[in-house]
Amino acid sequence: MKKIALAVFVCICIVMLSSPPIVYARRGMDQDHMGMGKARQGQGFDSGMGKGNRGKEDGFGSRQNKTLTEAQEKEVLEYINENDPETYQELCELKEKHPHMYRNILCKKMRIVKQLNRMKEKDPEQYEILKAADELETAARKLTQDYKNATEEKEKKQVKTELTTALNKLFDLKQQKGAQNIEKLEEKLTKLKSHLEKRSAQKTAIVERRLNELIGKAEGLEW
Repeated sequence: MKKIALAVFVCICIVMLSSPPIVYARRGMDQDHMGMGKARQGQGFDSGMGKGNRGKEDGFGSRQNKTLTEAQEKEVLEYINENDPETYQELCELKEKHPHMYRNILCKKMRIVKQLNRMKEKDPEQYEILKAADELETAARKLTQDYKNATEEKEKKQVKTELTTALNKLFDLKQQKGAQNIEKLEEKLTKLKSHLEKRSAQKTAIVERRLNELIGKAEGLEW
């Protein structure tokens, strides 16, 4: 019995001695997860290669890893040059100094250009709204930078007023776009309800048609 008790005691001691490293390892893993969480929170349009993007290629993260073809890059730059020459010049400079940030911005802009191209033919009204919203977003970012760079209170106040006006216009556009989306969904819902009601009214005929299909008397009719 003494030998058994001694063996149990030795086993307990071994477990207790081996536990701390496992706990520390788990704590280390938790810290790593926390660090990854902070890194993801640091991503954003204006952050570029900010603190949250260190160790991640071009600030995209492993799940995104987006690139542009030469044709896509040309298309985006032409759009920017046509609608915002000042930003176009800034991007040309950024390409030489910070190529990763340059590509990050272009990739995000490419999504907008694709949306615009789809909307231009499919929904001209939505196209105009989306284009105007993009221009206001660009103006708001510039005004934000102007406000930060302003040294006099009078200048800050003026820029703040302009920024408020731009944001109000942008908000109205977003509301207009949302209202149009709701209207289209309501139209679609009305059509679906109408179709469902028609099917309910023709239940007997539809079931009989299906029955004839199953027993070989369909005569070219479909379910």
